[in-house]
Amino acid sequence: GGYHFRGRPELVRILADAGIDVAVLANNHAFDYGPDALMDGIRILNAAGIDAVGAGENLDRAMAPVFRRIGDTAVAVIAMHTTHGTIGATKDRAGNHFLSLSNTKALVSRVKAQVDLARKRADVVLLAIHWGVNGVLAPTDEMRKAARELIRKAGVDAILGSHGHVLHGVEIIDGRPVIYDAGNLL
Repeated sequence: GGYHFRGRPELVRILADAGIDVAVLANNHAFDYGPDALMDGIRILNAAGIDAVGAGENLDRAMAPVFRRIGDTAVAVIAMHTTHGTIGATKDRAGNHFLSLSNTKALVSRVKAQVDLARKRADVVLLAIHWGVNGVLAPTDEMRKAARELIRKAGVDAILGSHGHVLHGVEIIDGRPVIYDAGNLL
């Protein structure tokens, strides 16, 4: 049941030609065809000069940030998925960087550790997070609480949310932007 997505490998050129050099794979569809297809996708992206973030051959790799330089600013991108635990990477299985949104304390603790590590090389740390409920027209109270905690306690500089397939708007928390859901825009 449900939708299963898998693109033809040659279509990665569209992303590369558009100048995209980081792809977030922390989402429920990255695992539609299992761990082998996920790893094939990462290899295809890498061969095109695009780094994948939020998924990998094990949990350490799925949690690893991707670094970019924009002018004089070093930027780290980290990514996680909160909606389907069965596709989470483990120490010896490929998958997404998964942690349930319902455990805000654990979520903030893990992201803070990632942010602290990334700050050794980056001035700015961005979090792409796959969260929420499909079709809901606004961020849930749980998402809003998590966003405040991720900014204030984990130290992320901006949050880009996805999963609901509808725009949820932007909130500024302590001067840092949270795009709760970009809909299908990005």
